[in-house]
Amino acid sequence: MNRNSIAVRFAELSRIARAAGPEASLRLALLHDEVLRLPPTSAELQVLSGRAWVSQNGEDYILDRGERLFLAASRQPAVISGLGDETLFFETR
Repeated sequence: MNRNSIAVRFAELSRIARAAGPEASLRLALLHDEVLRLPPTSAELQVLSGRAWVSQNGEDYILDRGERLFLAASRQPAVISGLGDETLFFETR
């Protein structure tokens, strides 16, 4: 599987989540050194396990388990990555 197919699959999941309504969410996992650009339609994310680095509009945030970040409306996607060796599990809406 290459990066393009992963991006296409994530875009498809995002489309399905939007069609399901505003309360729908996606639960995702990132392994060590993986980075993901969240679609601009993502409004919030919550760390379920692990520690996350999130960057959006030139601002960086560090989130621990249970913490939530409300993302600003922007044309630029937020970027998320796990910190440390633990797998990052998070939810985005």
